[in-house]
Amino acid sequence: MMKSVRQFVGDRIEQDVTNWVSMDELYEAYLAYCDEMELPAAARQGLGRALKSGTEFEIAHSARIPEGGEGQRRGYVGLKLV
Repeated sequence: MMKSVRQFVGDRIEQDVTNWVSMDELYEAYLAYCDEMELPAAARQGLGRALKSGTEFEIAHSARIPEGGEGQRRGYVGLKLV
């Protein structure tokens, strides 16, 4: 797993089996973290793969319609941004 992903997971993500976070929100938070910490960022797909295979978190892909929103958005169940 890339160093930037490992640090982001350790610093900004917690396991929460009831929470859902969109891929867009997660990637935006990751990019902001990498910018703040002056780390190279992985591509969006690379972040998703690293989260599913390189962490102890049990996460799953899920599509949902956000509250008050239109259209489905892809995201993850089991993660919480902190």
